[in-house]
Amino acid sequence: MSAAHATAATAATSVPLPFVLSAGRYVVTARAGDPILMPARARLIWAANTASATATLGIPTLLAGGGAAVPYPLESPAGKAAALRDLERLYGVTAGFDIALLQDPKVRSDRDWIAGGQFIRQVLPEAGLVHTRDPAIALECARRNIDWIYEEHDEDYQVGFASQAASVLRQPSCRAVVAITEAVARRLRAEGVPQDRLLTLESGVSSAAQQRRGEAAERWRASFLRPGYRHLAAYTGGLHDERGIEHILRAAALLPHVMFVLAGGTIADQARWSRAIEVRGVGNLRLIGYLDHDAVCTLQQAADIVLATRAAGPRSAITSPLKLYEYLLSGTPFVTAEISGTAHLRRAALAGITYDPVAPDGLAAAITTVLGQFPRQSCGYAQNIGAGLAFTWEERQRRLLSFIGPILVRETF
Repeated sequence: MSAAHATAATAATSVPLPFVLSAGRYVVTARAGDPILMPARARLIWAANTASATATLGIPTLLAGGGAAVPYPLESPAGKAAALRDLERLYGVTAGFDIALLQDPKVRSDRDWIAGGQFIRQVLPEAGLVHTRDPAIALECARRNIDWIYEEHDEDYQVGFASQAASVLRQPSCRAVVAITEAVARRLRAEGVPQDRLLTLESGVSSAAQQRRGEAAERWRASFLRPGYRHLAAYTGGLHDERGIEHILRAAALLPHVMFVLAGGTIADQARWSRAIEVRGVGNLRLIGYLDHDAVCTLQQAADIVLATRAAGPRSAITSPLKLYEYLLSGTPFVTAEISGTAHLRRAALAGITYDPVAPDGLAAAITTVLGQFPRQSCGYAQNIGAGLAFTWEERQRRLLSFIGPILVRETF
């Protein structure tokens, strides 16, 4: 366990929770059919970190997901241990939890399993509480009177569930409905979710991000800051259009002395933006692909500035700034889009500023301002790191478990 993980574990277990799971395990699963791990899939990051945070709080935890795409045998203890190591490496989690690797031979698609098949037989018999983002899994738990938590992130397969299942959400087995932002919470209230079941929780950040990576960060700087470039700007995250990547291309064209490095995204999105960079002749922008968690944190600490861009539009209102919380723990000065999810941070005295995504050319001016006001510090800006600690996955899970209280498991399956 790293020093950062050890510190987080000590802090997370130092205060007792009112939550008690009297039998069974706390099961975390994102969506039926999802693999247990995959690069560039945000809800799998959510699942792994939620399981890790719950286990850190001393609660027996099981992470369930598909195993068909894992490139080694999973039947043996060695195979399961390998999968846990991959989860640690890819997502920066501490694997104090168990895993259930699901595969349904009757499923003939790119999805490994279904809610009504392997999950019922392999996972639900030992479940004390199920935490999921899938309406189908929530309904399977409700039918069997197994306690469950449903988490809404405004994904396509989730929209409309609350209005169609209002009576299910009032059952005692529904312990909480978690909304990722206040905008989502307002919609859920309008769709009939009882107020006493509804809790708004933003995305979390891995506490491992606060660990300093000084020597490695300096090597990254040396590799990118060749002659002609004075500053390093980093973006880490998805590359689809709503992330505001177009804003970064515009800023790079206006700031030729800044090297822009983008890490993340699917292979298809990387190829698409690579073509756009070539067509526009932008020479100071590098796409370096999807990185493991430790490498992402190293890049963030190597940079003079980190960017949390976002395209303007209705979806910006439901965005939870997970990336920005990771940036805060890096200690690196930031520029973030001015969206509702960052309003509370804009009021804090942090090393960073916002720009208006409606006027994307303002990103270049914001970058210039931050580079002037907040020169790089190898140890990071303490006020940013301190602000980020309030948003760790452990703190997020503590709030949720305090909200739902004791779980007295019934013999129901």
